[in-house]
Amino acid sequence: MGIELLARSVLGGYVAGVDPSDEMVEQARARNVKAVESSRVDLRYGCVERLPFEDHTFTNALAMNAMHVWPDTVAGLRDMRRVMTPGGRMALGFTSYSWQSKDGLPAMLTAAGLTEAHVVEAEAGFCALAITPSSTMMGECHLTGGWSGPAWKRSAMIPVLVAASRSTAGRETDC
Repeated sequence: MGIELLARSVLGGYVAGVDPSDEMVEQARARNVKAVESSRVDLRYGCVERLPFEDHTFTNALAMNAMHVWPDTVAGLRDMRRVMTPGGRMALGFTSYSWQSKDGLPAMLTAAGLTEAHVVEAEAGFCALAITPSSTMMGECHLTGGWSGPAWKRSAMIPVLVAASRSTAGRETDC
């Protein structure tokens, strides 16, 4: 559902999603078949520590309720930074269902080479926001609709990293 909502909110470009489970990628493709066929959505198998994209591909990155399953959090954040353009914005959203602690999140983002890292509290949970060096932050966190603001909606490319639970079906840890 999140990929579909993001794809509808992006005025240009496309939304890319990555998951370490073939099963989850296939389910997402089935739910987003029209958007995939029209190249508005690109869904791939992969690990957040080794994203299947070239350097500096995306202007924004979003992960929702995912970080707690990443094998190496800082390595995942570093690779998200790698695929983002200078000045790109990263939002990590967490609902109460994620079991993610706010403690240490800004330090992790900073350790991954991001700047202006901070946590924003919301009624439904919280977001950790940061940017790649050489930009200023725009927008605010809305857990029901991603990260909003004029720059977010104008962005050409937004990778949505959907690192869901480790499924027992298909590949899952050999990415």
